[in-house]
Amino acid sequence: MSTLAVASAGTSPGVTTIALALTLAWARPVMLVEADVSKPSAVVAGLLQGALPADAGLMGVAQTAGIEAVTEQDIWDFSVPLPQQSDEALGRWLLPALSEPAAARQMRSFWTDLLRVLRGLDAHPMDAIVDLGRIEERHGRHDLILDTDHLALVVRSDLASVAALGAYLPEIEADRASRGASETISVIVVEDLAQKISSSQISKYLGVPVAGRIPHAAQAAAALSGGARVTTRTRRPLEAAARAATATLVQSINNRRALMEGPVA
Repeated sequence: MSTLAVASAGTSPGVTTIALALTLAWARPVMLVEADVSKPSAVVAGLLQGALPADAGLMGVAQTAGIEAVTEQDIWDFSVPLPQQSDEALGRWLLPALSEPAAARQMRSFWTDLLRVLRGLDAHPMDAIVDLGRIEERHGRHDLILDTDHLALVVRSDLASVAALGAYLPEIEADRASRGASETISVIVVEDLAQKISSSQISKYLGVPVAGRIPHAAQAAAALSGGARVTTRTRRPLEAAARAATATLVQSINNRRALMEGPVA
């Protein structure tokens, strides 16, 4: 199945909110993996209102992996279904972040094992969206950054944010290319209230395509990240933008897969 990493570099434009919006808009079964090691689960604290056992999520998987290799069953044992699903039959799941972020310092080999399992979720086939947060500090997460099928970098539409991402992007591109993943990076733009640089300008400056543009929607974002109650009308622009972005991302992933596999004999 496909793996999509969502991250930022240089700034904090709301990666978790975007990753969650993409997950809820994804047109195939999907699991959101909170691999941001800077904080406990924002989705559990917000959307799920803290209603989760302490050993759930990556902490439980990691503790099991301390004994033996991670298995697909471990993923299912420590993940939970997401609420607010428009189509329950699709299946959208959450593997929450480490409840103790400091533990990431002793987990540098864990992330490679995790990606191996996420690529082969066969019992219940589904894609994986990996929330990496800011990726300046990798904490051993190199494979999640470099070996996922696609990397979507989130950036605000202001000059300072775009310039900050531009400072990190060449190294990220070169590292992914060294793993055989050339041209597998795109940008998701989050509109800034003060500066709204166009998507075409951002794409030209960074040299990568823009997969989607998310409108500034503080109330709708609060509904995702904090579980706030808002009207359907309030959520609609964010949800529509997320659906458009997911369609572009899925198409990019599918096109590359078809190219790698070559024509069927």
